[in-house]
Amino acid sequence: MRIIKENVNLSALLFYLLIIIPFDYIFFGAYINEKFDSTYSKIIDIVIITLEVALLLNFSIKNIYRIDFSENGIEIAYKLKKTKKRYEINNVIKVIMSYSQRNSMSNINFYFDDNSKISLPTSEKEDLKKTYRIFKNKNIECKVLGLAAGRTPEDYKW
Repeated sequence: MRIIKENVNLSALLFYLLIIIPFDYIFFGAYINEKFDSTYSKIIDIVIITLEVALLLNFSIKNIYRIDFSENGIEIAYKLKKTKKRYEINNVIKVIMSYSQRNSMSNINFYFDDNSKISLPTSEKEDLKKTYRIFKNKNIECKVLGLAAGRTPEDYKW
């Protein structure tokens, strides 16, 4: 079994960047009551836009990655950092899966022994089942959140 997924879509970052500038213009125009007439309002708007862009880029650098999960281990390749991390299955302390019954998006969170956490988004129920079986067979703590009250993963034949 091998699962390869990407965490964040780069087009979402571009979408947010395109929304920032008109929103800031409207917000600061209404808030300062001067539509960029004074130099102070222009300076404030430039500083805020710069901070927003810096925060979005910082988020992107840390959170845009490709994850390759198999029985041998987990390999994480950060797209903007150009670095890779490799974890063995025995480096995983616990796995928490959030199962969504209403929408199709679920999430698998891996907690490692170096106090790091990685999440694997998935829309396929089979990925959850396979991941649950791998970690239960290796006696690693594996929790599933979002099941119906009183139900266990074994009830769903995971």
